[in-house]
Amino acid sequence: MKYPKTDGIFKVKRGTVSYLNTDFKVQEGWAKFDQVTSFVPSVHLKAETKIDRVKVMLGIDDPADEMTLNLTASPAMS
Repeated sequence: MKYPKTDGIFKVKRGTVSYLNTDFKVQEGWAKFDQVTSFVPSVHLKAETKIDRVKVMLGIDDPADEMTLNLTASPAMS
């Protein structure tokens, strides 16, 4: 066997993640190990915080070494 196969998932039930000096409360998340040739997990995370009267949502997806981060706000900010 040239590469060991990683298989499994870690689920996040609660917690916080800090991004841009702001703490976001985790709503859901997981790290899934299912790649045959890599130990790099696929990551999914949704978290939110409130700044003044604006709810800010943070989304993180994709493999950990190529994560896509997405910030959205409600109400939308320009």
